[in-house]
Amino acid sequence: MMKPSLTHVDEMLEAVCGAHLQYLEAVRPGANSWVYKVTATDGHIYLLKQYPTLEVDRRDRLATEFNALKLMWRFGVECVPRPLAADPPRRVALYTFLPGRKLEPEEIGVCEIAEALSFLKRLQGLRTAPDAANLPPASEAFFTLQEHRDHVHERLHDGSFQKNSAREPIFHRCSENILRGMPKGRTPSVRSRARPHSTR
Repeated sequence: MMKPSLTHVDEMLEAVCGAHLQYLEAVRPGANSWVYKVTATDGHIYLLKQYPTLEVDRRDRLATEFNALKLMWRFGVECVPRPLAADPPRRVALYTFLPGRKLEPEEIGVCEIAEALSFLKRLQGLRTAPDAANLPPASEAFFTLQEHRDHVHERLHDGSFQKNSAREPIFHRCSENILRGMPKGRTPSVRSRARPHSTR
């Protein structure tokens, strides 16, 4: 992907908050996007995400993510980045910046798991919210246990988890144990009016 135009980023900032661009710093390239930390002249920090073109990926990741986050904020789920502005032709969107870091496995305990489950419960509560049914499925959305089982099994064996993981054998053993405990037959779909969303 080409780096976003500094002029265009400056124009987005001015439209959103009346400030101008001071720094644009690449945070990390993702599998499907580039993420930039944007520092404005008023001292505030934002996040700019650059998505693949529709020629590269026919799934409109920008619209799916941006609109899902808009829905969350509209109904009080504010622990996620707030969507501020989107430019579909240029495949970029501007969000609030949430500081943080990826937790190490040994840092994840009961409190962290409970917090994640609480977040999922809040998302589940939005399934009947107005406009929720209009959200398209996320890129890796599944609606039955069998679909989840097949996807995890595929990831375990296609090399997706082979990169820089010293805990690979442990991960595989745990995952296979989980898979063996899941039903192998087709289970009833849990699809409702809304569809699950991922910001991956």
